[in-house]
Amino acid sequence: MSARPGALLRSTLRTRRREFVRLTGWSLVEAVPALLSGWLVARSVDDGFLAVRTAEGFGRLCLLACAVLVGARGTRQATLQLAEVQGPFLPTRPATRRSSACLRKSGVAEPATSRVRHSGSRVASSCEVPSAPS
Repeated sequence: MSARPGALLRSTLRTRRREFVRLTGWSLVEAVPALLSGWLVARSVDDGFLAVRTAEGFGRLCLLACAVLVGARGTRQATLQLAEVQGPFLPTRPATRRSSACLRKSGVAEPATSRVRHSGSRVASSCEVPSAPS
């Protein structure tokens, strides 16, 4: 570890500011159901069902259902933005490295990533070269 552990975070914040802003925004959208759930349930019970106004109670519960859908969209987008932020810090897959080393050892030029089979250890352990499509 470096002498200044915050240096990596600061440099990443500087270079990937747009991704961090998007992550923050989608995280706020993700929190909408948590912020509204208690209030909407309380109002639907107190002002709706207990006051014998069931339409108002169900209306507020429908608002809660819409908030949950918005939160689900926020969760999806926040997860995608998190992948954008942390992607450069992830190591390459060991199976990919083994497969590439095996292909180099067998004399086959390194193919493009989309053509390498990442389907498991079969290629990596037995050094089988995938056949070209005919």
